[in-house]
Amino acid sequence: MPPARFGIQEYALVTGLGCGLLPDDNVMDRVLDKRRLKDIHFKHVDKISCAQLEQTFLRSSTPRADRYKLGLALIIKGVFNAPDNNVGIDMETLSIVDDLDLFFSYPWVRVVGKLGDT
Repeated sequence: MPPARFGIQEYALVTGLGCGLLPDDNVMDRVLDKRRLKDIHFKHVDKISCAQLEQTFLRSSTPRADRYKLGLALIIKGVFNAPDNNVGIDMETLSIVDDLDLFFSYPWVRVVGKLGDT
């Protein structure tokens, strides 16, 4: 029996993450210029770790809409990417999750990491 193949389409189907094309540069530039989540929740932090992101997510004073977005960042970076809680969260991810339309259309499967055949 040949080995099972688990490609990008299967990964997208299982995770629910998009696997299309990257957004237009103009869209990305507009979104990446926004740093609202960083400015509100991590103003005095140079490098945000998964652990710091999780602490902010769990804080009861964090507005519900922001908690939802921070939770999405935790899933993308903490579940799919990070080997441990000390891994840094890039500003691009925070900017993308702050724009939910872009987040749900973004090709996360293509940027989360390279897939191997299993």
